[in-house]
Amino acid sequence: IMKNIYGGNLMSEILLNDIIKIPKEEIVNYKVKFNVFNGEEEPLLVMSRSYDDILGWIGWKNKIDDLSRPRVIAFVRYYTISQNQWIFAGIYDVKKKKNFDKIENNVGYELIPVKEYSNLYGRLVIEYKNYTQQLKRNAENVINDIKVVEILKKQYNGVEFTGYNNINLTFQELEVIIKNNIDEWKRKLENVTGIYMLFDESTGKKYIGSAYGETGIWKRWSDYIYSNNGGNKEMLQLPSKQIRNH
Repeated sequence: IMKNIYGGNLMSEILLNDIIKIPKEEIVNYKVKFNVFNGEEEPLLVMSRSYDDILGWIGWKNKIDDLSRPRVIAFVRYYTISQNQWIFAGIYDVKKKKNFDKIENNVGYELIPVKEYSNLYGRLVIEYKNYTQQLKRNAENVINDIKVVEILKKQYNGVEFTGYNNINLTFQELEVIIKNNIDEWKRKLENVTGIYMLFDESTGKKYIGSAYGETGIWKRWSDYIYSNNGGNKEMLQLPSKQIRNH
């Protein structure tokens, strides 16, 4: 805490390294990777759905050696809040897979979690505005610009329920909610029946549906998630990728 000249308290900023405490001389051994939407999936949803899947995402290799240092600090964009906020996805020892030089557009690295940071996984929220197109950065160039926003009470596991009138979910957001069996969503949706709309962003087509029965909208929407089409005749004609992405 710092006192200002008027006698009030000013909170000093907390930087990432105030929390993870990497010694100055070791910073050069770290990469920082900011993971963003790839045109099909949000890494935040991938992380919420599967730990193994997000490891594959972080360890993905195109042509070059992006993770060329012994360790990587990973973040996923907290896209539901801000383009400049990110959730901590772990610190990992980085090892190249066999035939690394031949790997292209696939998982090229084996990532081994550094366990001392595991209690922050999915909970530590930071703020960082990336002024470049490069999402894999040398740690010494960014570490002092990464500010801590908050530490969530529990690991992020899906979009929060903020009221029936605010429900506007993508297929993949709903998938995380259903498959994670998020209690608040389940209680709210099991206790309501009614009318809903499906909207295809790529074509503009709309489908109006209704849900009744003891488990209400939760059961009906679960049918869509586990079958991709909910048994709708026209949706049965669509490829799964179309439904998942649009």
